[in-house]
Amino acid sequence: MQFGKKDTFSDNLLGNVEEQHSHQIYLRRLLLIRSISICGQLLVIHIAYYFYQVSLPLATLLIIEMSLIGITLMAFWFNLLSVFALWVQLFIDIIALTALLYYSGGASNPFVSLYLLPVIMASIMLPARWAWLTSFMAVTGYSFVLLTYQAQNEHHHQSAFDLHVFGMWLGFLLSVLLISYFVVEIARNLRASERRLSLAREQTLRDQHLVALGTLSAGVAHELGTPLTTMAIIADEIQQTKISSDDGAFYQDINILTTQINRCKNTLATLRKSAGEFAVDAGHETTISDYFETVIKQWKKQRENTLLEVEITNNSQQNKILAEQTLTQSLISLLNNAADASPDQVIFKASWDEVMIFVDIIDFGSGIAQISSNNNGQFVSTKKHGMGLGLYLAHAVIERLNGEISLHNQQDFEGVIQGVCTHIELPIARLQVDGGVH
Repeated sequence: MQFGKKDTFSDNLLGNVEEQHSHQIYLRRLLLIRSISICGQLLVIHIAYYFYQVSLPLATLLIIEMSLIGITLMAFWFNLLSVFALWVQLFIDIIALTALLYYSGGASNPFVSLYLLPVIMASIMLPARWAWLTSFMAVTGYSFVLLTYQAQNEHHHQSAFDLHVFGMWLGFLLSVLLISYFVVEIARNLRASERRLSLAREQTLRDQHLVALGTLSAGVAHELGTPLTTMAIIADEIQQTKISSDDGAFYQDINILTTQINRCKNTLATLRKSAGEFAVDAGHETTISDYFETVIKQWKKQRENTLLEVEITNNSQQNKILAEQTLTQSLISLLNNAADASPDQVIFKASWDEVMIFVDIIDFGSGIAQISSNNNGQFVSTKKHGMGLGLYLAHAVIERLNGEISLHNQQDFEGVIQGVCTHIELPIARLQVDGGVH
């Protein structure tokens, strides 16, 4: 999965679902049109054979139609959804039409223009290369029935009619080329427009969720501020009370309680500064290596029992950046996700050059299947106690900084999943004082 400027967070998580849904719709329409065509073909065959006494190999034509009905039922049953599966169905239509025309007049059959139907459908439903391949197959089928028709009528002197049939083939070829080009381009532009509209809707949903979360953060900070202050005062008073030497354990507990209260107060102060605005007004300038060391120290206070292997590689001079508070919180959140999946060990790798910062957070959990999406464009975790906000907010922060984040499974030589690697790329310019962090 790739998230960022080129491939957005929701785009990658929902892209396969949207593609499968489109293929489902296309397959149903294709099979519906085929069913209607089969009914029409059977009707025409019987009218021509029984009412107009046209000499036709009725048994052969019915076998072709029954075979096509069987293939249609199988397509409904197996419901294969892919570009190749759709193309195979169109290819089957071309083969069936070619067989029907071969036994019913060849290129002189007035229904030879039905070759255009799979061409049009492929141009609308399939990518350009598959649409052109379908066009080639349709032209090949038409050419086959034309050549076999001419071979069957060599002993007849019908040069004028033969020229007419050849003109029909030439007109068909021109129609196929024009349809394939223009319809493919129109369909491609429509798909691109739909994609942009879908991304815009998803971006709007994300913005609304972030505004709601920012408002909630401000409210939580306000509501919890007073009781935490009261608790801090009481703990301080207890701490200053004379305690006998026998109460050393109790005194130690009070120190721990005071430390945790101060930590909560600092977190709430960060929420007040960050809620509603992703600014770094309170940020300070530091080197990249010092910034990562600070992030790691903050995280280790939360996860003392998790072994963290740190690899920080400096490939350039020590550029200075602003200690962006929301980025810090995002990295801590991603480290927490990795520790949840792999409590015993997590690897943190960081490197940078003159332009970009690269971060890898590696866990040894069960893999990326823990990430899913719901129907509203929000992203949730399938972890038992997870709220699904960490990765969602981390993406929002990294995207705001013109960065990219990607997740992929770590696999051994046998293809067994060994955990997840979260890869982050951030432009240094966006984290510098004059880089426009806002």
